[in-house]
Amino acid sequence: ASAGLLVAGAAVVLAGLTGGWAVTRAVAGQSPFTTVTVATASMVLRPHTDELGFTAQVPQEWTERRGDGAVSFVSPDGSEELTVSRVRSVDDVTAGLANAQVGPPQPVPGSEATQVVFRTTEGERHRTGWLRFVPAGDGVLAVRLTAPGGSSENVTAELFEIVAGRISPAGSP
Repeated sequence: ASAGLLVAGAAVVLAGLTGGWAVTRAVAGQSPFTTVTVATASMVLRPHTDELGFTAQVPQEWTERRGDGAVSFVSPDGSEELTVSRVRSVDDVTAGLANAQVGPPQPVPGSEATQVVFRTTEGERHRTGWLRFVPAGDGVLAVRLTAPGGSSENVTAELFEIVAGRISPAGSP
């Protein structure tokens, strides 16, 4: 009988821990069913001036990676990536989204920028991306944030609005 009480007590403790985990993550805007931590709009940002000709505010704890004509900032767990690239035209970027479900282009209020939301699926892995096109001299700055798809998309969308709204071509306000 005491072994049964011990098992029942352990089950109650485990259920409490699991419920506490789920509630805590849901309150923080995270998925209660995963250990992936999606960045939120309240995270600390740091100023960044880039040789590609733009200034930005990027997540402080994210790691910088450089590529050909692009710079990326990757979240500590690798689940999210912010990339800014300088391209000649919007078509140069959208051609790379051939396998994605792409929403209609939307104007960004108060600017000349436009943006789209896209979704990709690779096996069991669902990703959502936000892509903003900012006119920059004779080209475009393409600002892209990709993150796991699912219940935390609204949280990531808020972060994208803050970060993308603070990216300016060099010499712009």
